[in-house]
Amino acid sequence: MGADCFFRMGASHQVCQDYAAVGESNGNVYAALSDGCSSSKDSDFGARFLVKAALQSHEGSRLDRFSVIAGANAMAHTVPVERAALDATLLTVGVCGDEVRAQRLGDGVIVSRDRGGVTVYNTISFDNNMPQYLSYGLSFANMERYRSMVRNVTITSGVLGGPEFQDTMSLGSLRDLETIMHDRRHVDLVLLFSDGIESFQDEHGELIPLPVVLEEFMQFKGYAGQFIARRCTRFLKDAAKRGWTHADDLSCAGVYLEAP
Repeated sequence: MGADCFFRMGASHQVCQDYAAVGESNGNVYAALSDGCSSSKDSDFGARFLVKAALQSHEGSRLDRFSVIAGANAMAHTVPVERAALDATLLTVGVCGDEVRAQRLGDGVIVSRDRGGVTVYNTISFDNNMPQYLSYGLSFANMERYRSMVRNVTITSGVLGGPEFQDTMSLGSLRDLETIMHDRRHVDLVLLFSDGIESFQDEHGELIPLPVVLEEFMQFKGYAGQFIARRCTRFLKDAAKRGWTHADDLSCAGVYLEAP
C-alpha cells in the first residue's frame, strides 16, 4: 500500500493555490489535497492549513470536518491571515483495514479503479460555480448568504470508455454526497484531483472533456514510491506535446492498494 501526491501551478495563475500531502498513522494511510479560491486573499495559505489539519484529524478512515476547520482556523490565527484565506476545497482519502473512504468538501474529482481495471470518476458542480467551503461554517452570516446564492449541486459520474450520468439535486442533500466508500478488496487505486484536471484546453483553446483527460492520465507504469508525482510529470510533458494546457492549478493525491 502506498500514498503519493503532486501539485503544479496553472497557466492563468501567478501563485499556486493548490496543495497536497500524504500521511500515515497507526498503520492507516491518508492523502489529501486542497484548492484555494482564486478570489480569496492568501488562500494558498488556507489550502496548506486545511490539508495539514485534515492529516491530523483523521480517525481510522474517517475525517472529522469540525476538527479540520477548527485546526485550520487556529493555524490561520498564528500567521495571521484573514478568515477568507480558508476559502478552499478539501478532498481526502483514508485507508483503515479494508475500508477506503474518499471525502470531498467543495468541488474536485474522485477517481477509483476496481481490480478488474474498470475506472469510475465522480465530479461535482455548484450553482454559480460557488463550491461550499468548510470556512463558511465559521460565520453564520456567511453561510446564510451562501445558501441564498446556491440552491443546487450537480453530480456527474461515469465509467471511462462507458456511459456518463448526471444528476442535479438540492444543496441540502450535499452531506449525503460527500463520502464515497470502497472495500480495498475490490479497488486497487483511488485518486483525488482538484478541478484543475477539468481545465485542460487544446491548442485552439477548446476545453478537453474530462474522460479524455483521464484516459490519458491513467497510463501508470508502476506504483512504487512517488508513483503519482512520476505519472503527473510524464502526463504534463505528453500533454504539452499535444498542445494541451491547464489554465487552473492542478493537484492530485491518492492511494494504491496491493491485493490483500
